[in-house]
Amino acid sequence: MTIFTLMSVSSYASYAAVVSLIMFLLISCASPKAPTGGPADKTPPRIIEEESTPNKQTNFRENEIVMTFDEWVNLKDVYNQLVISPPMPDEPEIRQRGKAVIIELPDSLRENTTYTINFGDAITDLNEGNILDNHVFVFSTGSTLDSNRMNGIVMSAVDLKPVKNIWVMLYNTGEDSAVYKRKPDYITKTNENGTWTVSFLPADTFDVVALKDENLNFLYDQEAELIGWLEEPVYTGATENPVPPIFVFPRANR
Repeated sequence: MTIFTLMSVSSYASYAAVVSLIMFLLISCASPKAPTGGPADKTPPRIIEEESTPNKQTNFRENEIVMTFDEWVNLKDVYNQLVISPPMPDEPEIRQRGKAVIIELPDSLRENTTYTINFGDAITDLNEGNILDNHVFVFSTGSTLDSNRMNGIVMSAVDLKPVKNIWVMLYNTGEDSAVYKRKPDYITKTNENGTWTVSFLPADTFDVVALKDENLNFLYDQEAELIGWLEEPVYTGATENPVPPIFVFPRANR
């Protein structure tokens, strides 16, 4: 009897030790730990092509465009950032569904027309705010895509240095003071070197304006905004259409 009791106590002690060890491991695994650090994420969201509406389609007849990303995204001031050229009869409706951005298109798009949807800086990743900079979705309701381009450089009239992050805006000629009244027909932004390119243009004549758009509404309506323009309209009759430098000034210097 004494031997049995001692063995039972010993077994119980071993059992208790095992249970205590398991509980310690479970608690340790469940305890939240601080991040171990590492380089910051500087990569913008990436479109998953296989799950998205194909870009640069011809004979486009869809009612919506789906862009599915590899991470959660945020839409920042999208209706002010969004630039569609040529203008559609109504603004498209834009919403998010999971990791996808859905653009519902209005009816009555023009026939045989190349449309570009430029998102400006509106699309960022959710956590770090990395921008999918100046993303453009292109489609044509006809059998071909317009393929002409215009390019140039923007420089400061004060120190003659290239200026980055300046919006370059194209307007069909024939409308006075369009930069005060409405969004442009085509748009792009200068890079680190002050250079810019507008693609998918038809053969047409445009007025060209450069603007440091402080409130991101694509209108010239702020005293602090730098502005400049080409004195003569540009005809985009060739595949490549380089233009002279555009010099931007503060309003007080105009």
